[in-house]
Parts: sequence; C-alpha cells; structure tokens
Amino acid sequence: MVGHTNRNMTVVMNIITFFGTIGGVTLILILMILISRFQKEMLLYSGLVLFTYLINGFMKNIVMRPRPNVTHLTFADGYSFVSGHSSISIVLSVTLIAFFVPKIKKTVLRNCITVFLCILPFCIAISRMYLRVHYFTDILGGWFVAVTYLCILYFGFHFITDRKRGKTYDK
Repeated sequence: MVGHTNRNMTVVMNIITFFGTIGGVTLILILMILISRFQKEMLLYSGLVLFTYLINGFMKNIVMRPRPNVTHLTFADGYSFVSGHSSISIVLSVTLIAFFVPKIKKTVLRNCITVFLCILPFCIAISRMYLRVHYFTDILGGWFVAVTYLCILYFGFHFITDRKRGKTYDK
C-alpha cells in the first residue's frame, strides 16, 4: 500500500482508524449507554470491551514486534503485534450486535447498525495497514485474540449461569 496513498484517502483512513482508539471506542460506548434503556448492562459490556485494551498491552509486551519500518501516515507508538485496533473493533462489534442491536425496535435501523458493525472491523484493519502502522499478520493476530477472548467470555458466562441453575458437567 506504500505506493497507493493520497492526501484525501489518508484523511478518510485516519477517521476510520479513530473508531479503534480508546477515544473512539469510549465515545461509541457512551453513546450506547446514553441511548439505551438498559444502562447497567451496557456498563458491564463496556467494561468487557475496554478490558480488551489490557489484553492487547499484555500481548504486545510479550511479543515486542516493532512496527513496519516505513514512514507512518498517523501516530503510532509501542509495538506492532497484535493490532489493538483490530481486536477492539471485533470485540466492540460483536458485543454491540449481541447485546445492543436486538433491543432496537425499528427493523431498518437495526439492520443498518448491524451492517455497519459487521463492516467496521474490516475497515479499521485496512486503515491500519494503509496508514503503515501494522503488518497483515498483526491484524490477524488481533482478530485471533479478540475471537479467543469472546469465546472465553461466552463459555465462561454459560458455565457460571449453568452452575447457578444447578446444572453440572460431571460424568
């Protein structure tokens, strides 16, 4: 992508990548909390989403892979692997699709938000590569971390819920 950049596209990619930053994610979560009628649940889900940043920081400090050795088109510090923007966008999208979108009564709005949330992680991933701050494998690593985290949460919550109901997994 180094040879295929222009000023206008760089501006667009910086806007897209904003939605994977702590500021962009927090803004989205605050909006969801404010417009939802189930604010306590959204606070919990927001905490789970933001916990992804701690996981990413932990992973980056284990792997310590340097960022691509080219001129970056946006500010990026720290290590490259895993892409925090990529993992947070997956966790945010899945969380909102699972817990926020079903509460929307208008079908057209619900479908539009779902499509947007499905496309968002891919747009953020492309923006991170376009802006020259991540390798493709950083993106894949971020997605893997996000899916693993979501699976642990899903199965963990089901295990806890089943235990509360008295269901056991003994032979």
